[in-house]
Amino acid sequence: MLRLKIFGRFRAEDDLGKEVPIKSKKARALLAYLALPPGKPRSREQLTALLWSDRGDDQARASLRQSLSALRRDLGDGPAKTLCIIDDAVSLDPDEVLVEKPAPGEILLDGLRINDPAFEEWLRDERLRVETDETAIPAPRTTPPLHTEKPAIAILPFQNLSDGEEQEYFADGMTVDIATQLSRFRTISVIASWITSHFKGSFPPVEEIRERFGAGYVATGAVRTAAGRIRVSVQLLDSKTLQTLWAEKYDRTWDDMFAVQDEITAKIVSTIAGQLEKRHRQLQSEGREQDLTNHQILLLAEQNLRQSSKENILKARALFEKVVAAAPSNARAYSGLSRSYLDELWSDWATGEDDIGTKGLQAALRAVELDPLDARARINLGMAYQLVSSDFDKAKIQFDKACELNPNDAEAFCLSGWCFALSGETDSAMAVTDVSIRLNPFDYQDCYHAKAIAAYLGGDLAQCLDFLRNVTSSAQVSSASILAAACHARLGNKDKARDSAATFLHASHGQLADFGADEPAAWRNYCARMYPFRDPADLEQLFADLRLAEFPV
Repeated sequence: MLRLKIFGRFRAEDDLGKEVPIKSKKARALLAYLALPPGKPRSREQLTALLWSDRGDDQARASLRQSLSALRRDLGDGPAKTLCIIDDAVSLDPDEVLVEKPAPGEILLDGLRINDPAFEEWLRDERLRVETDETAIPAPRTTPPLHTEKPAIAILPFQNLSDGEEQEYFADGMTVDIATQLSRFRTISVIASWITSHFKGSFPPVEEIRERFGAGYVATGAVRTAAGRIRVSVQLLDSKTLQTLWAEKYDRTWDDMFAVQDEITAKIVSTIAGQLEKRHRQLQSEGREQDLTNHQILLLAEQNLRQSSKENILKARALFEKVVAAAPSNARAYSGLSRSYLDELWSDWATGEDDIGTKGLQAALRAVELDPLDARARINLGMAYQLVSSDFDKAKIQFDKACELNPNDAEAFCLSGWCFALSGETDSAMAVTDVSIRLNPFDYQDCYHAKAIAAYLGGDLAQCLDFLRNVTSSAQVSSASILAAACHARLGNKDKARDSAATFLHASHGQLADFGADEPAAWRNYCARMYPFRDPADLEQLFADLRLAEFPV
């Protein structure tokens, strides 16, 4: 938490009372303006008019961008932390900022001069307002809140268990990078690394971290080098139960320090994020549905959505609709609602509900409109453009944006791989799915399915079959089997082609009954739903291969 003293001489401190140096006078003025009160969004136009009123519009906006960038560096801030910037709006997170009340005789920003008439006028008026309004400054919290809307995590400084300055830099870099990259997940609250840096060289009780910072989870780690190799160990702890939720060791050769750091950081971040999101959904969605808050209903809906079955997806949809009705500005609920429609559109079952594609696209557009910085909302909009509009170019833009917003979200890269694969762009599909598998080596079946499609369209049928051997989940086995049947048939393996076709029929017949009889038209419809290729000729090639397998399409 950032403590701001804006009455008397300006001073910014962390939770332990250590000064956070804010170098620029304009940055101090900017912080004070945003702190009255914290959480109130200010437009860029307001900020430039206040602090750069003597400059042209372009020059003023450029100066503001530079000042915000410098301020983030001074704060050691990660995305979506103390300083919140969303499109044209700038604010301070009220849960991360504490403004000290003035002592008797203290005046606002005493001694601060920045030679801008607009700011001087605001400062004069604000001093008068604060003087006559005792409620102008919110009462400070005695202890930081324990986050319930998001799981909060503190990343303690990684320990260097070896001698040497280079290893010390590596350990420090790991700590900062993990905290910064985790902050990109909008569903997680990360205690700023400049706060936890005070524990470098020590291991405080986990209960103290929970008490002091409101962190429900703590991540710790250590670095050790020997004989040209490096080992990084990490563990994730529940600060309430002291249970170890996850632990892992990474062994690498000590060649390129920065490449090793980037690789291991990405794996750790992706795994921790997945563990926290899953556990938080489970904990917050416990109890009777009628007693749950909107946020808990949202988590219960997401938990159902991830179970992928028709029953669970429809239950999730009903829950998302309930949250949207109660909180129509909740971007996350619209994003989940969109995904429920898109999952049905891309499934081997159907409810018969009209315009599910249009509803999915509209909900995805609304989610991005409400929160353009949410990577998951961008993912769903990309899927909607791909599945509903067959606009693969727009879809790629959204997937690229999602990967940019959160380069540690394995799902963004995996679904981007599907988009490239269905477009017939084999090399790009292979590249982005490789990134996804590196980020999340524990849940990779979707990615290998996308790789199989890319290999099939690229004509490498043996490689396609190799990739399909990694696809064993019940949710994908039917569509994977039909692709395997097509590969075997074209390769001349007729018995294997028939076996794969039989596996497909056994796995999918129950679901197919929802939308058609056992006729060629139904099977063709199924293939078009499962493999919505950009080029219609690719779908016709699939039909031709399946006919070689004596499959009625």
